[in-house]
Amino acid sequence: MTKIRGRNEGSIWREGKKHRAAISLDGRRVTGSFDTKQECRLWLKDMLTEKEEGLTINSYTISLDQYLLEWLSIHRARLKPKSFSRYQQLAKDYLLPSLGKHKLRGIKLREIEFLYQKLLERGVSPRNVRYVHSLLHRSLNDAVKQGLVSQNASDGARLPKLPYREMEILDENQVLTMLIAAKDSRLEALLHVAIKTGMRQGEILALKWSDLDWTRGTIIVNRQV
Repeated sequence: MTKIRGRNEGSIWREGKKHRAAISLDGRRVTGSFDTKQECRLWLKDMLTEKEEGLTINSYTISLDQYLLEWLSIHRARLKPKSFSRYQQLAKDYLLPSLGKHKLRGIKLREIEFLYQKLLERGVSPRNVRYVHSLLHRSLNDAVKQGLVSQNASDGARLPKLPYREMEILDENQVLTMLIAAKDSRLEALLHVAIKTGMRQGEILALKWSDLDWTRGTIIVNRQV
C-alpha cells in the first residue's frame, strides 16, 4: 500500500522485502529503494531539502563520466595543453573505469579513497594518484558552484605521501669527466647548456635557434616538451 506523505512530500510503500520512496522532480518521478521505512523517510527529507536548494532532474541523474567529459571539453581552452592532455589521460585510465557510471551526487569519500588505494596496489605511482585527486577535486569544486552537488566528495581524502629522494648533484670533477667524454658528440652542446644554465631537460629539448640571442649571449625559454 502506498502512503502519500502530503502534497509534494513524496510517497513511501513496501515492495516485497524492500521499502521504496518516490518524489517528483521537474515533473519526473524519482525513486529510491531501502531496507527500512526510516531510511525512506530520511531519503525523502534529504531530497526535499536539496530540491529547495535547487536540485534538478539533470543534476540528480548526471553521471561522473558525463560530467567529467563535459568539464574537460569546457576547460580545454583554459588549461595548458600539457595539463589538458594529462587530465584527459588520467580520466580515461583511472577515474572513469572505476567511478564513471556512478551518479555525480552519489559519489562518496570512502569510494574515492578506495579508488586511490586500488591504484597504488596496481603500481600507479603516488604522484599520479595525487594528479588523479587534483583532477577530481578541481572538477567537483566546479560542480558545487554549478549546484550539481551540495559538497565536494573528495574534500579531506587521504592522499599517498610522495617518496623523498635526495637530489644527486655532480661535483666539479664529475662534470669535467662528463664533458670530456661528450666532446665532439651530438650531445656536447646540450650538456654544456644544461650545466651552465640549470635549465630543465624539457626546456632544453624545446629550444629553437630563434631562442638564442648571440649579441647579448642569452637564451630565452619559451616552451618545453
